[in-house]
Amino acid sequence: MENGSSPPPSIPQPTVPTNPNQVLESSWLQVIHALRRHKGRRFTIGPLLKGCRTPYLDNDIMVLPFMHRAIMENLQSEMEDPLTRDAMSKAVAQSFGRSYELRITLLGGDAGDGRPASATSHLVRAARALGGKIIEELKVPNDEQAVP
Repeated sequence: MENGSSPPPSIPQPTVPTNPNQVLESSWLQVIHALRRHKGRRFTIGPLLKGCRTPYLDNDIMVLPFMHRAIMENLQSEMEDPLTRDAMSKAVAQSFGRSYELRITLLGGDAGDGRPASATSHLVRAARALGGKIIEELKVPNDEQAVP
């Protein structure tokens, strides 16, 4: 017997994701964490990025899909600022190991099921409940904006 001691307890090793989607998601969380306190012109970038679903790669373009138009538009306006755009590019390059062109898109969120805004918007419903009438409804195209 060797001093009656048991073998040293094994130290659990951190799990390293092997699935490409898990790697992408964990790297994206690093980007959010890196920008959690970066203040743009109006908004803090980290919280805006939390409104993004897990991004996906389309060749050399990282697509950032958002469920809500307002959050997407807020991020787009912040990305017009060169300091914010550079901070975002650096965080992506650091987390993913290379730089990507970023494309901010809107998923079928706000009225993506093909129904008009008058049928889905809580503001329109509230206005109609107060006696408002819809005079004209225009379809706004779903724009995708590429951010270099």
